[in-house]
Amino acid sequence: MIASPKVTCFASLLLVLSAPFALAAPLDPVPDRIPGELLVKFRPAVTAGEKGAARAAFRTTHARRLAADGPELWRLEAAGDVEQTLHQLRASGQVEYAEPNFIREPRATIPNDPAYSQQWGFAPDKMNLPAAWDLHSDASGVVIAIIDDGMRMTHEDLAANLWVNPGETTNGQDDDGNGFIDDLHGWDFAANDNDPSHGPADSHGTMVAGAAGAVGNNGKGGSGPAWTVRLMPLRTDRTIATLVQAYDYAAANGAHIVNASLGGPQFSQAEYEAVARLRDAGVLLVVAAGNGAHDNDELPDYPAGLDLPNVLAVAASKQDDQLATFTQIGPTSVDVAAPGQSIYLPYGSRDNAYALASGTSFSAPYVAGVAALTRAYRTGLGEPVTYQALKGRTMAGVDPNYTGRLATDGRVNAYNALMVPPQPVLVVKGFAIDDSDGNNNGVLDPGETVRLRVTLENTWAAASGINATLASLDPDLTVVGGGSGYPDLAAGQSGEASIPYTLQVAAGAQSYRTLPLKLEIAAAGGYSATRHFTLHLGRLELQDNRVTHEGVIQTVYWDRIRRFHFDIPAGVRELVVSTASDSTDVDLDLLLQPGSAPRLTACYYSAESVCRDPQTTVSIGTDSSETITIESPQAGTWYATVVSLNWYDNDVVNVPYRFTVSYDPEPQAGGGGGGGSAGPLLLLALVGVVAARRRNVPRRSAVK
Repeated sequence: MIASPKVTCFASLLLVLSAPFALAAPLDPVPDRIPGELLVKFRPAVTAGEKGAARAAFRTTHARRLAADGPELWRLEAAGDVEQTLHQLRASGQVEYAEPNFIREPRATIPNDPAYSQQWGFAPDKMNLPAAWDLHSDASGVVIAIIDDGMRMTHEDLAANLWVNPGETTNGQDDDGNGFIDDLHGWDFAANDNDPSHGPADSHGTMVAGAAGAVGNNGKGGSGPAWTVRLMPLRTDRTIATLVQAYDYAAANGAHIVNASLGGPQFSQAEYEAVARLRDAGVLLVVAAGNGAHDNDELPDYPAGLDLPNVLAVAASKQDDQLATFTQIGPTSVDVAAPGQSIYLPYGSRDNAYALASGTSFSAPYVAGVAALTRAYRTGLGEPVTYQALKGRTMAGVDPNYTGRLATDGRVNAYNALMVPPQPVLVVKGFAIDDSDGNNNGVLDPGETVRLRVTLENTWAAASGINATLASLDPDLTVVGGGSGYPDLAAGQSGEASIPYTLQVAAGAQSYRTLPLKLEIAAAGGYSATRHFTLHLGRLELQDNRVTHEGVIQTVYWDRIRRFHFDIPAGVRELVVSTASDSTDVDLDLLLQPGSAPRLTACYYSAESVCRDPQTTVSIGTDSSETITIESPQAGTWYATVVSLNWYDNDVVNVPYRFTVSYDPEPQAGGGGGGGSAGPLLLLALVGVVAARRRNVPRRSAVK
């Protein structure tokens, strides 16, 4: 089960222990970056002298290169100068990018239930490991890098599967010339030494390693998806700086698969480049989708959200084959699901300790272990196994259970991954509404006819003769013309239909609505697949300068964002937009922007104003009502987004709320506010603060 404290939807996923830690109210917010540290990548034309002058000018006390082509890690003399330094560096023209040294948080939730449990996720009607083991159980030639907080290398269910660097001995020298002395079993990038075992208070990496590769058939604890595999522990402090180094070490030292059960909502260019280097080295990166119970299509999570073909993002499923209530989803951004609730795993407190744990932190290494078993089996059949084949087999072999929630809508099946024949894996990568012949606002409106551009991405074998038929599953939306051809797509390629789909919205269609669609895809060779996605219908018509929409918004699961748009005439003195609920079991936030819809990214929930869109006004608090007032608003279409931030106990789901727009066309004496202000609460929403509120009392859980 999930621990009862309520946490924000945007919390970087946390390791939460129900006991013996007591809850305190309030706790200090968990930091999302290292104070005073930056990642800076100069442009190629900048000379060494100019770089040195820049370091001196910005009072850098420490700087070192993270990779040959990568950024430098800067430590500033004054930690409070980070934002000003970012402004100046970005304006200098000397850098490709400069960004904070963000922290990635583990993707795990641990209930207080250490009793032995069967590994239900391996059952024939779940991941079907017994059938896979009938074919193959040994992946001792496959290396999985576990990038985490370390691993108890002496644990009885892990020690036999520990990776050994074949070119290294412990003699105080760098025998294999890889730049690391005595790295016999990996590296600790947090302490910069050769001991990647976990710290005294950490066990997350030990459990993740156990999910990927606990020793099977040894009469102790449980088993991983492969009974034998090589686990390469790479310890980090979860900062981008140490993650980049760990990614590069894995690529350079023989890892075939990397597992990263961590994440956060801030995009990092340095991390993107490091994961791209994994791609270039042929390495698959398996990542946790996150435990914030929101839609990653709406609010991306990284590294799961990196737009790179070697990234495989994993959600969590339950024993009843439904998605776990805590898991993050994404119809275009999260690929598959795997068991992630009440998982029996090695624990790091001693060499024979075990625990039950929940979280996408453990779904991801389950999939990494299946990928290792798949690589070993197919390699034994004489096939070259690329990361595209590993990702493609994993996605092609799923059991479909979750309509419209994931790119494949399915849970991983190990036997199918081993046995599925080579084929394309076509998924919806994105879609865009073209209403340039109408009101040209880029969204659906009642009575409107629009063109819909749908982009498909191919993960595995080359696809030709692609045709996709779109159908509406709502009577208020009609697809005019049933099918559309696509260009041929090789592995990793994406493309749009040659002719966009035409959609008609009924004139009397009611807002607010989501309209589901189904895409039937066919390709040469008998390939077929069904994908699902939804479109928003959110236009509101003001009557007598006012409109109020009443509906429900979710506090758990994945329907916690409402998008509206409305027209404001010229000559308006004051625009007031608000959202409120009579329930105390909801925390609503409000974003408002003219001309285009606000993009819900980490920037709007960060203290770093340099990254926020100046056109977006944000009102974020810790209660059930927010109001934004705009003086002399520009005429035209305005866009608003309402967000339910909190993650609540499972008995709270649909909460009534109101969204109201009003304006005053007559000039008035005095003045209203100039718009909502984010203030320090913006930072709290992002950095993993637990905004648990029972009876409106803010509370936070104990976190690591």
